[in-house]
Amino acid sequence: MERKNLKLKNRLNISMLKEITPQDHSPVEIPLDYSGFIIVRLSSELPQPSEGSDTLSAAAKDLSLTGLEKILKEFDLSVTRRLVRSLAPKTVLELEYSASKSELPPLHSLTAYWRVDARKQADQIEVLVKRLNGLYEVDLAYKEFVVTDPVVNATNDPYNADQDYLDAAPTGINARWAWTQPNGEGAGVGFVDLEQGWFPNHEDFASKI
Repeated sequence: MERKNLKLKNRLNISMLKEITPQDHSPVEIPLDYSGFIIVRLSSELPQPSEGSDTLSAAAKDLSLTGLEKILKEFDLSVTRRLVRSLAPKTVLELEYSASKSELPPLHSLTAYWRVDARKQADQIEVLVKRLNGLYEVDLAYKEFVVTDPVVNATNDPYNADQDYLDAAPTGINARWAWTQPNGEGAGVGFVDLEQGWFPNHEDFASKI
């Protein structure tokens, strides 16, 4: 344990010696393939931060992660949050414990992932990722990709031939024809599924029918 603590202390001291002076940058254009956010996964050797540590800065302070605290402050990375927020960390850990007994145990805890807003530091994002990955307490840091809807391409779908519900009526809904029309892939199109038992005079429908 003393050896591990000494290693952590040495790595933190080394990271503090790497001085890069931040500047006051206004927002710059971000490449289309990246969101401007950085995903950080903390080391699995670290304990869980205390309850209420809802930001990475708070977690770093709670766990005395000096190197991480320094970078977050140096680059003014004040907007951070857990990547998974739909469940409390305690609940996530309980589910992961149950899953650890299965044939496919989790490789990493979802509680270790954090999302860092670096959109105002977009021109320094490569430096940031490198600096974060150089810390002992950070297992992995990477730029977040922009999420986009997939383009419809039936030719690369091995199940396409069996999906006759995509064919024209009376067999299907004629989706293959719809894909060839403007906005046929769904952009700007709304969809309502009306089934049995609906009331056309209901207040939610009256102004839309």
